Amino acid sequence: MQWYEVDKFLTSAAALRKEERDRLRQLLAGPPMGELPSPSVDQDGDWQANAWWLANAIGWLGANELEEKRHDLELAAGKLLGKVTENR
Repeated sequence: MQWYEVDKFLTSAAALRKEERDRLRQLLAGPPMGELPSPSVDQDGDWQANAWWLANAIGWLGANELEEKRHDLELAAGKLLGKVTENR
């Protein structure tokens, strides 16, 4: 997924503020975390969020940094995974 698609999803489905969306972008750009699956790599070798990575990263954010939004974030991750299942 291109970041603009991720950002749009995070804004609409997860109602994340800019700084919260930026935090997820930092997680994507930063060193790999054992707690998250590997993101995809585009043809230029840059990390790109795939649905599995993004759903896990949203859950991680809810469990570790945005506990007050945990339920909403879990619902958003579920919506994302539902879209993946529907597309199969």
